[in-house]
Amino acid sequence: MTKLTRLIVAAMLAFAVGAGAVACGKEGPPRLPEGQTDDYPRKYPSS
Repeated sequence: MTKLTRLIVAAMLAFAVGAGAVACGKEGPPRLPEGQTDDYPRKYPSS
């Protein structure tokens, strides 16, 4: 492999590892903003 190909592969690998680490940085379940209520139906309507 050429130096350019190795550089591109290394950059793609570093990006994949970095993106995975950033994506799992949140903790806990999602929460509603202050003052909003959860009015999403829990079940689909029966037909």
